[in-house]
Amino acid sequence: MSVDDRLAQLLREAKDWERGVTSILGLFLLKLPGLKTSSLPSIAIKINPVDASGTPTH
Repeated sequence: MSVDDRLAQLLREAKDWERGVTSILGLFLLKLPGLKTSSLPSIAIKINPVDASGTPTH
């Protein structure tokens, strides 16, 4: 599955504010709800550093 397909799937299937994992430790995708002026959802990138064991620190 291509990156474009995976992003489209996240927009279609994830709930608002749901966090999606990536293959990069400490980097997550967050589905944002549509705004009042636009019903289209968006995707934000959340950076959360990981500790030595790979666990997110926040």
